[in-house]
Amino acid sequence: MTKGEFIQKANQIGFDSRVFSLDGEFPSAGGWAVQNLMGGWKVYCVERGEIIDNTVKWFSSESDALEYLYDFYKKLRLKIDSQKLNF
Repeated sequence: MTKGEFIQKANQIGFDSRVFSLDGEFPSAGGWAVQNLMGGWKVYCVERGEIIDNTVKWFSSESDALEYLYDFYKKLRLKIDSQKLNF
């Protein structure tokens, strides 16, 4: 998956672009980041300016990192949507 494909697919399922960064910068209000580091790709969550340790995942390619983040958010979105139906 390319960055462009990720952004397009993320927008389709309502993944707000203000809560992810694909250039390794911390999202300003917290959220998810994808960073090229030491020959690999790191995906992690940031809260209050700090990386949440148990969210860090490493990948050998940018495409795999973006697929992971998209799939993670899609599953989360489905869970949230199903909970709304139970109210």
